[in-house]
Amino acid sequence: MLLERTNKQLKKIYKGIEKYCKDCDLCCFTYGWIMPCEESRYSKITNLISINKKVTCFDSFEENKFGGKCLEKIPRCKFYRSRKCKIHQIKPFDCLLYPVKVLYHPKKRRYSVVLSLDCPYIESLNKEDREYLKRQIVSFFSSMPEKIRKEYFSLVRDWEGITYRKEFESLEICSFSEDEIKLA
Repeated sequence: MLLERTNKQLKKIYKGIEKYCKDCDLCCFTYGWIMPCEESRYSKITNLISINKKVTCFDSFEENKFGGKCLEKIPRCKFYRSRKCKIHQIKPFDCLLYPVKVLYHPKKRRYSVVLSLDCPYIESLNKEDREYLKRQIVSFFSSMPEKIRKEYFSLVRDWEGITYRKEFESLEICSFSEDEIKLA
């Protein structure tokens, strides 16, 4: 219930983004991260994989010649077919968050909340609308329920040490220390 309310807030913030998502083909290269509170929902519709017993994601990976998962290459999400998300109405929190990404900086013990500037939706916004969106995102993260915030930021921290970061043009909106998130 708490996650559904949080997801609803995001959908309201990004109202109208769907028309830019159609036929975009730029994103949805993702490991498909799943928060622990989402696992039961997605385990009913697909195979999930646990990496290092810390993080769970969709099993969209290519296999290497030994039959193991190829983590070096960021996979195309298994639910992205025919230039569309097949689970758009129920996609995971991390996917809903896009075009915002949260990046963890282990040496600084800080999280950066960034806006992906290569997203057609973001490109379509004029300066005033982009500033308004940034304020909404800051407000969203500042008021995010503690349980969801801790779970998501823990997931971000844990995947940072496992995976490869996709390079993309971004703009930092805000940042948080681990102490501010209260993960310690």
